[in-house]
Amino acid sequence: MEILKGALLITAIFTITSGCATRPESITPSHVSHERYVGNDCPTLEAKKNEAIIELMKSAELQDNDADADAVGVFLIGVPFSQLSGDHEAEVAKWKGTIDAIETVQIINDCTFDPYVFIMKETDTEEESFELH
Repeated sequence: MEILKGALLITAIFTITSGCATRPESITPSHVSHERYVGNDCPTLEAKKNEAIIELMKSAELQDNDADADAVGVFLIGVPFSQLSGDHEAEVAKWKGTIDAIETVQIINDCTFDPYVFIMKETDTEEESFELH
């Protein structure tokens, strides 16, 4: 009887935790063909990459929020909230794949990388902001 209870407990834990939102850094890029960017020149590619980076940061923040909410949901009621509302994993994967595709074309086109790129920085008010460096 104790073995059965242990097996049920392990099954329940696995079922609950398998539905939790994945952290953005653990999400693999989806395949995005680099062919769609082949006709672009280097400045256009850099602009498109910066746009994709901004979208990735937005999606990653939403995904992180989902993962945090899942942890709370599992702790409070035993169910990850993202199972009820969904998460942003597909968006994160898409933007990571888009960045990879653009960087592939930048390498093919022998683009020199502009030192002025968008980075994310913590401000004194603990809010995130985008700055050009």
